[in-house]
Amino acid sequence: MRVRINVLGKETILTTLGPGEFFGDISLFDHGPRSADVVANNDSIVLKITAKAFEDLSKKAPELATPFLRNIGQTLSARIRADNKRQSDSVKNCLLTQAQSTLLKALIASVLPEGRRNFAFGLFYLGYGVGWRVSEKSAR
Repeated sequence: MRVRINVLGKETILTTLGPGEFFGDISLFDHGPRSADVVANNDSIVLKITAKAFEDLSKKAPELATPFLRNIGQTLSARIRADNKRQSDSVKNCLLTQAQSTLLKALIASVLPEGRRNFAFGLFYLGYGVGWRVSEKSAR
């Protein structure tokens, strides 16, 4: 099963779930809108438990509900940590790319003679690196 969101009309897959994993856990604690959709990649058998049914289970059989709550808490904590790392990595990449772009522009401006600064160049962002090229005509 894939967990997805729609960003600007494009599907973005957040994660893929396997057997024994769960989704929809946030709805056990609040009644807000869904934060993502889940789509089955294959035929699947799923168990649905409503917030009301889980609340009843918690009252009538807390020894059954406690392991579920502990697992949900651990899973939510792991998801938050993973999202924080992705966000941190994204900010680092953005800052690195901006710094590289500024440095590249300064290098190009310092290397080419004054009259040749009007040239075609492209920046190609390749993960952590930035590649660049000066057209054959303008490099002469």
